[in-house]
Amino acid sequence: MRGSEIFCYLLDGKQRTLVVAPVMTDPDAAGGGDAYGKMAKGNLDPTGRYFVWTTNTDGPRLDAFLVKVPANLLYGP
Repeated sequence: MRGSEIFCYLLDGKQRTLVVAPVMTDPDAAGGGDAYGKMAKGNLDPTGRYFVWTTNTDGPRLDAFLVKVPANLLYGP
């Protein structure tokens, strides 16, 4: 289910993906306001090692999360 996960595409031509973290958005929670505001939004840092996103986690506010992308799993040994 790609709508509830943060994932990376491996660029090896085999169309594999790597799940990095769950999104944790609750579309019924108050945080974020309208439907667009409730959608998780994020970016990779310039090095590609960290992904940061905001989401509502079943509450009235948006929280920011940071995850380290496991580069060793993306590129192999």
